[in-house]
Amino acid sequence: YIEASALTTGRAAYFYSNSGDTGTRAQVEIHQDHASATGATCLKLNQDANQNSIHIDSEATSTQVIQIDGPTISTGIALRINDCNSLTDGSIAVFEAGGSDTSDRDLVKIVNDHTSAVGAVGLRIKQDANAYAMVAVGANATKATALLQSDSLTTGEVLQLYSNASSTDARAIILVHNDHASASGCVGVEVLNDAQSYDFYANSTHSSGGYGVRINYSGAAPDDTGHEAFYFLDSSADDKRTIIKTFL
Repeated sequence: YIEASALTTGRAAYFYSNSGDTGTRAQVEIHQDHASATGATCLKLNQDANQNSIHIDSEATSTQVIQIDGPTISTGIALRINDCNSLTDGSIAVFEAGGSDTSDRDLVKIVNDHTSAVGAVGLRIKQDANAYAMVAVGANATKATALLQSDSLTTGEVLQLYSNASSTDARAIILVHNDHASASGCVGVEVLNDAQSYDFYANSTHSSGGYGVRINYSGAAPDDTGHEAFYFLDSSADDKRTIIKTFL
């Protein structure tokens, strides 16, 4: 029991070492050695002041600053941050890096390292509020904001968007919006398919009154220079002839 109620700039405890020995060791070790002591917490911090509870200043360059080894965990959670119910414009977690090095790296990496773990989801987000579940804001100019790559696909999909909502309100499952009129070189959706298969396939099961594909065109009046609702070009032909050209 240590009580230090008169502290100003001092410390309640201080552990210091200046040994240069490379042997594996722990500067401080807490060991709870009985499996039946399920109510024993190895380390508990209660911070009543508006200040850090844990502050780590590490000079490590090629090893972990924090490492958690939990080889026996099965139905538990290795890391949990719970009951942040007083949040206003704060965050539960922030990962920030300001390094200018151009080497390839991942700021956050999630790895499921066993092919048999077919029930393991890499990342799951549950959003109960009427707000975005995920937002990616990129300052990239020549790279994609998001890349999904699946080189082992057989009957699966690279991306599946699913909704089972019964509401009859007008809505879009996918919305592609180019919001600047000057971006005349921007294509809403581009499909590059090197295989002899469909570039676009619509399989609709709706009854009469629905549409397989519907295009509402509000561009300028059609003329010989463009403004097509549909424009299919046979790029393999020498004369680059148009297969279908429909003006609205």
